[in-house]
Order: sequence, then structure tokens, then C-alpha cells
Amino acid sequence: MAQSPVNALIRSLLLCCPLRVLRRANMASRTVAMSKLKSPQDKKALSLKRDRRNTYGENPQASRKGIRRGKQRSHMGERRAVSEILGRVRGRPEESDEADVLAKTKVVERRLKAFKKRPDSPLGIVIKRKLAKRMNQTKPPLPPNS
Repeated sequence: MAQSPVNALIRSLLLCCPLRVLRRANMASRTVAMSKLKSPQDKKALSLKRDRRNTYGENPQASRKGIRRGKQRSHMGERRAVSEILGRVRGRPEESDEADVLAKTKVVERRLKAFKKRPDSPLGIVIKRKLAKRMNQTKPPLPPNS
């Protein structure tokens, strides 16, 4: 059975070349998708629309940690609510069906009240808001000395 020249080349490369050389060759053979937007103005407008900023009002590091803590708190609350219900019926199998239904409804109620991150704002809106705030904060010019 004859091998195609490409398969023969790949096989010879596998036998003699280190893996990083093969990775480079593979990356070079891939075609790069070109941007459909050609003008810098179009790219900037799209960036202002797509890019988002956290506007919750905290330090960015505090927001990252606070989001995790909020999720953690809501999950802990769900587990606590279920364990309270199931703890009451421990040792009484006749009430387990009622407790199961009650636990499931409690979980649904908790999830409705659970932590939800406020969505980030588009960068264009954030910049407009900052510029408006900056214009409102500027002091009127002083009158000339006469």
C-alpha cells in the first residue's frame, strides 16, 4: 500500500523532530481568520459596544471576591435550609416523602432569592457617564482680574 507524500512527511517528522517543532509547523499551516471590519473607526465602535466594565462601585478586586462570596453564601443557605428540614425527619421514614417535597420547594424558594451578579455595563456607556460626570465637576472659570 503506497503512502501519500503528506503522510510520509508527517511520519518522518514524528520520528526525527521534537514536539515543539511540530507544534510550530502545525500553527504555521493554519489559516488565520481576517477581521471583516477594516477601518479603525468600525473596530473602535464595535469595541465600545462589546467590551464591558464592572460598575458596581467597588474596588475591582473586591468585586471579584464579593461575587464568589455571594454565590457561596447563597449555596450555603440552600444546604442549610435542606438540612434543617431533613434533620427534623431523621429516624421517621413515614414523613420522608413530605420532607422531600418540602426540601425541594425550599430549595426553589432559596434559588429565587439567591445571589445574582449585576451585569457589567458596555464600555461606551461607561465612558459617556464618566465624561458627563467630569463635565459636571469642572469649576467655572475665574473672572479676569480688573
